[in-house]
Amino acid sequence: MHVLQLIQEDGTPIELELVNGPAMGGMEVGDEMSVIVGESNGQPTAALAVNVSALQHLWSMRAPDGRVQSLEMNPNGRATTYNMSPAAYDAWELRDGLLLLHTLQNAAKENVSLTDTFEILMLSDDSLVLSRHDIPTKFWRDN
Repeated sequence: MHVLQLIQEDGTPIELELVNGPAMGGMEVGDEMSVIVGESNGQPTAALAVNVSALQHLWSMRAPDGRVQSLEMNPNGRATTYNMSPAAYDAWELRDGLLLLHTLQNAAKENVSLTDTFEILMLSDDSLVLSRHDIPTKFWRDN
């Protein structure tokens, strides 16, 4: 059994059983977590937990043409992409267990909202696998 203890902003602790195994990206004291809360037998549970601190790194992948493309997810939801044109993401967030990557600067110029949604298939110390339209993309950690 895996248990996640969260400290709410007001300092009150909550303990949630992780019903689907350990948290994606692991857990260390002080890590920021994104949790989808469910319920089992009348008790609150963590249906999914993603380690936000583990996501906040530079992640790289090899494109089909051999180029290395990178996505850097920084604290406060800021993102930077390298060699990923036309997908020039500048913001990110987790919502309902999904990774949302936003293009805000270009969207403001063109008066459109550009957001790509990815399922997180795997997150570890050195690997990140995202899926969009059932196509997995494997990243390695660069920092």
